[in-house]
Amino acid sequence: MKSLKYLMIALCITVAIPSTTPAQDNLRDRLIGMWLDYRSDNLVYFGKDGVWKLYLKKGEMGRSITGSWVLAPNRTLTVGWINMQGQRITLAWKLSFDGQEMVLTNKDGKQTRHRRLKGSIPERFQQ
Repeated sequence: MKSLKYLMIALCITVAIPSTTPAQDNLRDRLIGMWLDYRSDNLVYFGKDGVWKLYLKKGEMGRSITGSWVLAPNRTLTVGWINMQGQRITLAWKLSFDGQEMVLTNKDGKQTRHRRLKGSIPERFQQ
């Protein structure tokens, strides 16, 4: 009987603790959508369902890469995909925002800046 009591307490605590923090939810909500990379002029999409897609300009290999993304509580954004050789590739950055810009910082401290794309996908990315 005592173990049942402790099990119920543990269950109540588990249910009461949110799986993500409000700050993480806010970062996730801000991330979702289309972003244009200033440096490479490539377009990246982050879907609500954890799908990630990189649109390459016309003439670049494959034209797009599709995979998945995860945002960890420490603001680490990890994307993964399977390359043409069947190998799993993963990349990770620290996610932050500077005003309206999305900033991704790699482990070496190098940053890429992105601005949100409004409207339709530009013709240079369309297949």
